[in-house]
Amino acid sequence: PAPTEGGGTSPEQSAHESMEEFNSFGQVKDLLESYAQHMFEFSRDIEKNVKQLQISVVHSEGVEMKVNRTIVSLQKQIKILQEDVDKGGGLATLDLQNLAGGNLDAAQMID
Repeated sequence: PAPTEGGGTSPEQSAHESMEEFNSFGQVKDLLESYAQHMFEFSRDIEKNVKQLQISVVHSEGVEMKVNRTIVSLQKQIKILQEDVDKGGGLATLDLQNLAGGNLDAAQMID
């Protein structure tokens, strides 16, 4: 359709454009609803993941506490062994001597 005098559009053309705009609005509305549904599902997934992470963090903190207690215990044991070594052998070498002595006694008895 040709433009009418004065540069406007014919009534048929503007009615056709209105229908196109209405259809576009319907498509946009559908897209927005679809997008809103996806965002809702996405946020629900994020909430689930956050809960899983919180559970993991609590578990990790428990593991970390156990590891720290083990480290402290090992440090104490190392300190005791270090003190034994500093004293010139202490319990560690006594045990080895007893073990070696026991084996020697057994060997002598066999002879």
